[in-house]
Amino acid sequence: IDPAADFIMTMVNDCKSPADIQKFAVGFNDYKNLMNQSSLEIDTDEPEEVLTVVEGVLDKKESKEELTYFILTVRELSLKNLTSSAFFMEDYLDYQLIPSEYIACYDITKSQNERI
Repeated sequence: IDPAADFIMTMVNDCKSPADIQKFAVGFNDYKNLMNQSSLEIDTDEPEEVLTVVEGVLDKKESKEELTYFILTVRELSLKNLTSSAFFMEDYLDYQLIPSEYIACYDITKSQNERI
């Protein structure tokens, strides 16, 4: 299983109510049916095409609460997975532990504007 998918399923199973889990499952089935009906292969190079198909069907579909819930939940948890990953924190945010490193021997003749 993809680590992101594993994170999403763990969060849904552990943090959502049984009613929300059921709504997520129904939305997932609706999403699978939508992709089968449109005969669209999801390609990472063309995410706009997938979004166009999904938005088009959402506009036409009367009962879309579960599908919308599924899409929004997957989006929310995907972003949470990304923004809490070590890669994102260290490489993108330049995250450092607090308190920062301890420098025991610091040259006090350096400019005050330099980071200690």
